[in-house]
Amino acid sequence: MLTAGAAAAAVEGYYRGWASTGAPIDGRAFLGAAASLLAEDATPTHLLGHLDGTWAVIHDRREDVHRRNQREVGKAAAALLAHLDVNRLAASAVGLQHLAEALDPEVRADLDGQVRAVTTDLPNWPEWQDLRDEIAAAGHHGTAEGVTDAIAALADGMGKGIDWDLAFGDAYDAMEDADLYGAADTWLAEMVGGLRTDLGRALAGAMTDGGGYESYVAAAEGVLTGQRVRAVEYVVDVLTGRALTDGMLSVYRRVGASLVDWITAGDQRVCDICAGLEADSPYGLGDVPKCPAHGFCRCVLQAQDYPEAADVVGPYLTDPEDDEES
Repeated sequence: MLTAGAAAAAVEGYYRGWASTGAPIDGRAFLGAAASLLAEDATPTHLLGHLDGTWAVIHDRREDVHRRNQREVGKAAAALLAHLDVNRLAASAVGLQHLAEALDPEVRADLDGQVRAVTTDLPNWPEWQDLRDEIAAAGHHGTAEGVTDAIAALADGMGKGIDWDLAFGDAYDAMEDADLYGAADTWLAEMVGGLRTDLGRALAGAMTDGGGYESYVAAAEGVLTGQRVRAVEYVVDVLTGRALTDGMLSVYRRVGASLVDWITAGDQRVCDICAGLEADSPYGLGDVPKCPAHGFCRCVLQAQDYPEAADVVGPYLTDPEDDEES
C-alpha cells in the first residue's frame, strides 16, 4: 500500500506530465491521477542504470547542476522582479473591476494588457543583463555537465572510470567561445511570458473572489516574491535539462552512436508521456524526442552503441593503460 508521501508524489508526477501537454486540468486528469494510485505493480522498470556506481554519480552531479542553476538564476530574477510596480498592477485591477467579472474575456484581456504594460520596462533595468548572464551561465554549466556525464557513461560501459574534474573542465573551456546568449534570450522571453501569464491569472482570481486593492497587491506579490517563483523555476529546470541533454548528444554524435534509449527514473512518479517515450525506444540519434519532455522531468538518454568511443573517452580514463586492451 502506498504511503501518503508516495501517493502525493505519484499524483504530482501524473499532473505535471498531464499539464505539459497543454490540456486543461479537468475530470480526465483527475481520473488519470486516481488510476495512477491503483496500479498494482510499483516495481521500478529502470533505475537510470546501476545507481550504486557511475550512474549514481551522474544522478548526483545532475542534481547539483539543477540546484546551482535554480539558486543563481533565482537570485538574479528576484533582483529584477523587485522593480515591478505591484501597486500599479493593483490600481489597474481596481479600475477594471466594475466593468465585468474576471472571467469575461474582454476584462481578462485588459488585465493581461496591464500586466504586459508593467513588465515592458524590465529590459531597461541593469538587472536584466544580470539575469541574462545567469541564464547563459546555466546553459553553459548544464551542457558541460552533459558532456561529462556522457563520457562517464561510455567509460562505464567499457568497465572503466574517468577523471570527472578533468572532463568537466575541458568541456566547460571548449564552450567559452560559443554563442550562449541566443538560447539565453529565448529562455528569458519564455520566463517573462510565464510571469505575465501567472500575474494575469492571479489578478483574475483575486477579482473573481471580490477584489479590493490589498487583495490585488497580495495576489501579485504571491507570484513575484514567493520563495519559489513558479515561472522562473520551471524555465530554469527545463533549460538545464535541455542543456544536459545537448551535452550528452554532442558526445554520442562524436562517438558514432546510431541509437539511443530514453530512460525514465522507473518509479511511481513517471508520467504517461515519459513512460511511452521509454517504451518506444530506441530512437535514431537524429530522431530522438526532446529531453526533458516537460518540466521537472528526470529522464536521460543513453547510447546503445559507441564504436568510436576510445578516442573521445581515452583522455579521461583513470586507468588509460588498460584502454588499449578494451
